[in-house]
Amino acid sequence: MVLSLDQVKKIAKLSRIKMTDEQLKNMRIELENIFNHIDVIQKADTEKIEPTGHSVNLDSVFRNDVVEKSDPVKEALKNAPKQEDDFFTVRKII
Repeated sequence: MVLSLDQVKKIAKLSRIKMTDEQLKNMRIELENIFNHIDVIQKADTEKIEPTGHSVNLDSVFRNDVVEKSDPVKEALKNAPKQEDDFFTVRKII
């Protein structure tokens, strides 16, 4: 992908990065290399590859999320310092 200096200036402005003309020229080359590498990666055939969240199969160390019966509301609120209807009451914080 070919970038113009104006495009690099716009990227720098959006990023709020001040750059000298020399830095802009170097950044243009670096960004072009990055975008060219991305183009190569995008051409890879991934049709038969399953999406994954991790490159290694890991067993979860967490317990299964199982719905269980919870305490009755009155039992849960019995030690609350303040309550209103079936809810805990807390100080307003602004």
